[in-house]
Amino acid sequence: MKDVIASVGTFLRNSQSSGVEFFNEAELQHELGYWLRSKHSPGLRVFFERPTSSFFPSAQGLVKKEIDLVVAPEDFSWHFAIELKCPRNGRIPDTLFDACRDLQLLEQLVSAGFQGGLFLLHVTDPGFYRSAKSQTGIYSFFRGGEALTGNIAGPTKNNKNEVICLCNSYRVVWQ
Repeated sequence: MKDVIASVGTFLRNSQSSGVEFFNEAELQHELGYWLRSKHSPGLRVFFERPTSSFFPSAQGLVKKEIDLVVAPEDFSWHFAIELKCPRNGRIPDTLFDACRDLQLLEQLVSAGFQGGLFLLHVTDPGFYRSAKSQTGIYSFFRGGEALTGNIAGPTKNNKNEVICLCNSYRVVWQ
């Protein structure tokens, strides 16, 4: 599993240095899945957009119904989930809230039996990681260096009645 995590980092560095751009999440997802399959033993399986219930049918109350990528060996002795965001249409506060939801799903999957999880947010708009306008609320986690943990309230009218609860603490690291 550590090889998978290292591979994702290598994939991102190689993509950037070779000028590969991802127009949307589907491109990022498929390129990453292909990379993982090509760089690991033939027995490594990569699943795209699989229902959460196909891996752990007894897991209830998950915040999302599908997992972007799941990596597992042939014998399914472990599962590793990868959630991705590659926004291109603004919606900065809503996308940041969606990122928190993806983190919550990864926590839930680990609780259900996954070996681990990884979240990637690939952006081209600097408004996601820096702005003189706001460093409070949801922006404090992504722009201000505050630990992403606990209850996070929806930042806009689209999700103002929603709350994401993160049990662990995360630091957003932009590269």
